[in-house]
Amino acid sequence: MPYTRYTLDKRNAPQAKEGIGLPICYRAAIIGKHQSGIYRELNRNRTGCVYTGSAAQAARVQRRLDNKPRPKLDDYALTQEIMRLFRRDMPPDQISGWLGVLYPEQPERQASTSTVYTCLYRETAKDPALDVYFVHPYHSWERVPTNTPTG
Repeated sequence: MPYTRYTLDKRNAPQAKEGIGLPICYRAAIIGKHQSGIYRELNRNRTGCVYTGSAAQAARVQRRLDNKPRPKLDDYALTQEIMRLFRRDMPPDQISGWLGVLYPEQPERQASTSTVYTCLYRETAKDPALDVYFVHPYHSWERVPTNTPTG
């Protein structure tokens, strides 16, 4: 199963089923998650011996807020420079190298290959007009026309 975050409804489902006495494997099947994910969710977000979906959701929001900022990914000028080089048909590893050549004295304007991939992946998700198909971010990429089916 691909990774998806727990919504408040899915967080409340194990809580509701716990009182009935259903085994974890049945509760996981009901909400469409793997049982190891249910165990992880219960262990991570249990307060004492009690699990509540709303408390788990609040804890998730707080953990997200406590994460450190990603200044290069949030830098609008760097993102625009990456997209400008990308529109010149440069692959991500060359973009990373060219940023170092173009801005040798400005480390804030340089980015690693993985940062470039993340930026491209995020920007192309916003703009479906870009004819980019990512086979797997951080490993390989290829350009395909937008009217070609991508199996």
